[in-house]
Amino acid sequence: PLAPPTAAVRATLAALQRADWPEEGAGALAAFALSVPRDGERGSPPSAVRSWTCPDIFVDAERFARRLKSRYGEMLGADTWELVGPCVFPGADGIAEDIGYSASGARCPADADEQVADAVKTDAIAGAGGAQRRRAGAFGGAGAGAACKVAAVGGVTGVADGCLAVQAVEVRQETTRCHSVRATRFTFFLERIADGAYKDCWMIRECRPGDLTGMYN
Repeated sequence: PLAPPTAAVRATLAALQRADWPEEGAGALAAFALSVPRDGERGSPPSAVRSWTCPDIFVDAERFARRLKSRYGEMLGADTWELVGPCVFPGADGIAEDIGYSASGARCPADADEQVADAVKTDAIAGAGGAQRRRAGAFGGAGAGAACKVAAVGGVTGVADGCLAVQAVEVRQETTRCHSVRATRFTFFLERIADGAYKDCWMIRECRPGDLTGMYN
């Protein structure tokens, strides 16, 4: 676990840019594999990961791909993309309020084609303040060795100080009309996994529309 959280973001955007290469749906599967899996899962690929739109809900690969198309379509087949600004590591006092699609589920938007009740529900976290057991992907980050206990950081629940990273990105698509370029920004929230086979690796927990990193500076 030596790579920074931006490595997972770059790998995800590169895969989604080639969404159907080398086979149909390959990009969505790569993004699925780089997302935080359900607590306790150690298999590869996992059966369910956190939904980017509402991270207290776990979804299987089919639902994950459907949500990508409906809410993050600009990332699929983008002509170009880039990271915007530095990666931010909010501390426990970074921000106290919820700034969007809450990890607690407070304002998570419902998908038009499915109900939250149909999604895979999160398992209860055993023990107050106990470490969450998660399997991570192939990317790690700084701060190895520090335990990620269940807590709240930057308005995101379930992540401890030093275990949350925030990175904004911009994806661009050329339009046939007037040969213009449409640019769209998103903010990725990444979590450093507490323990297990991929301890201290960074995985995508959530993705929100717009550039929200300024709220953590």
